[in-house]
Amino acid sequence: MHGTKKGNMSMIDFLSTMKKLSDGLSLAGASMSDDDLISNTLLSLDAKYLSITVVLQRQLDLDWPEFQTMFAWFREYFGAIPWHSRYQFSLYSRFLSIS
Repeated sequence: MHGTKKGNMSMIDFLSTMKKLSDGLSLAGASMSDDDLISNTLLSLDAKYLSITVVLQRQLDLDWPEFQTMFAWFREYFGAIPWHSRYQFSLYSRFLSIS
């Protein structure tokens, strides 16, 4: 699981792959908490997802379904804005202040 990267996969396929890997570990007797699954998933993303990663890591009580929903929302809402732009940083900062 640690070597898995999003690469050219769609986000839906990537999240599905990470969940399947986690489920496979559980079947093998090495279950993984949602926190560990979320951390491993975020660590598997490249730099263009840095802003989303920072925001989602601050959400301490997310379970896997909530994480997928928030990630999809961020991706949809902020996806058209370059990850390094001041505007996007401002939007994320506002989100953090209301979360």
